[in-house]
Amino acid sequence: MVQHWAKLTVGGQVFEMSKGIVIEDGVRTGFLVGGDGGGSTVNAMFHELMDDGNPFNNSTGDGQRAGIHIDKGGGVFQVQIEFQTYQGNTDAFGGAGGGDVWSQAGELSKAIEQTEVDSFHPARLEYGTRTGGGALDVVFEQPMTTLDVNKFGIAEGSLTCLKTADLRNALDAIKRLPF
Repeated sequence: MVQHWAKLTVGGQVFEMSKGIVIEDGVRTGFLVGGDGGGSTVNAMFHELMDDGNPFNNSTGDGQRAGIHIDKGGGVFQVQIEFQTYQGNTDAFGGAGGGDVWSQAGELSKAIEQTEVDSFHPARLEYGTRTGGGALDVVFEQPMTTLDVNKFGIAEGSLTCLKTADLRNALDAIKRLPF
């Protein structure tokens, strides 16, 4: 049996997640031009350049309503995680591993709330299977923990981790410049 897991390091604390875990990763695309209706002025300019009035020169063939998209690496890689932790969980879960679910959920929420997490201070996410996986510098989007009294002894959580550039070395180099 393959065991899936995720390990999140934030604020110097480690949170291991392996129970009730669902991991989805993918790319949230973002176009330099086009996409979700943005860049309509730029699209119009491209269409104007391509269409000189001659219907045989209109590259889209159907007027002004076809989008032009330029990717150039826009967007971000993301990992969405849903997990459970439980009463007596012996996995590292901040300082509350092995404790009650209220303490475990609170420890994760507190670490995320009180830690500055950005490209200068990224969190670290490792995920996959026990025999292989990946590691990323990440920031968070919409982290949530849920404690439901009808699910005694279980806390549920979810968060979206967005891959981020690690700018710590760049900042250090800027600080050493002689101005």
